[in-house]
Amino acid sequence: MTRSLDPRSAKEHETIGHLASGVAHDFNNVLAVLDANLYFLRSFIKPTEPDAESTQVLDEMTSVLGQAKVITSGMLALSRAGGVPLRPTPLEPPLLELSDILRMMLPESIDWQLRVEPGLAATTNGGFLQAALLNLALNGRDAMPDGGKLSIKAEHTHWPGYPTLMVGDLKPDEYAVIHVDDTGGGIPAPILNRMFEPLFSTKTQQRGHGLGLFMVREFVLHSGAGLALHSNLGRGTQMQILLPLAETD
Repeated sequence: MTRSLDPRSAKEHETIGHLASGVAHDFNNVLAVLDANLYFLRSFIKPTEPDAESTQVLDEMTSVLGQAKVITSGMLALSRAGGVPLRPTPLEPPLLELSDILRMMLPESIDWQLRVEPGLAATTNGGFLQAALLNLALNGRDAMPDGGKLSIKAEHTHWPGYPTLMVGDLKPDEYAVIHVDDTGGGIPAPILNRMFEPLFSTKTQQRGHGLGLFMVREFVLHSGAGLALHSNLGRGTQMQILLPLAETD
């Protein structure tokens, strides 16, 4: 269960949220132009005369654009004023879309797997969920510079109240649980206690900005979810995001 914020920390979170929201809205305008122009470029490739090299370039651009859209969704999740619009969401479509993005981003040395229980749905926001999982997956990637295994698994599970939640406050019940597991070096205890703080990062300046896991924390708190974490040094990290179950038509 997360602790309540002191006034100074609450103000810091509010300021970061407003800043991230403003940047994300402006960046979305840029992405809209790129998306439209990418669609225009594809019209020059005739289906009867495919250009393999051009198609590959456009596919890579589409994947990167998808990644950028996921990141901006996560930044918008930091805006307390905007809140997180929640709705019954089948989990397979957003997770498959995320998988396509990750396949372009993960090195060949990482064995990547995705498993989703058929028909599983949760009350959540697909875009913000993708952003949270993308951040967790990229942290797992960075923990395995020499390669390893990274997996995301979504399933219907009864959570009995343990493992203890690191973020969120839920009662024992039935949930849609998304596991994000890696075989990296694990997380030392001093970092575990701070990893969800805003602007905290152990990465180099070129690779870390300290907002990734903070985005995850805000997504969990704003969407009525929960997050549990278990990590062993030298043996990897396992994270679970618990989402309220939902039914869809």
